[in-house]
Amino acid sequence: MCWLSGGLEEVSVIIELKGHIGEDGKITIDTQAPLPPGDVDIIVTYTDATIAEDELEWDAQFASTPPSAFDKLIEQGLADYRQERTDEFDPNIEDD
Repeated sequence: MCWLSGGLEEVSVIIELKGHIGEDGKITIDTQAPLPPGDVDIIVTYTDATIAEDELEWDAQFASTPPSAFDKLIEQGLADYRQERTDEFDPNIEDD
């Protein structure tokens, strides 16, 4: 997670990376774009075939969504945040 400054507020951003751990235990990370410099926390999650297929479906949906749709969601989320209409994040509660 990294923090981006925007005026007088800070916004938390999660950057998800895909990768593979080889037989030698080395991690290979797939990146499609340059990432901003800064400190990061890296969490390794193993996936099975079902999860991998689900991720491919999500990736395809995101790839086919115009950036303007994401811009609108971001603006809606920031408006809710600025008007204090958001819930405090609890990592122990799954929120779908």
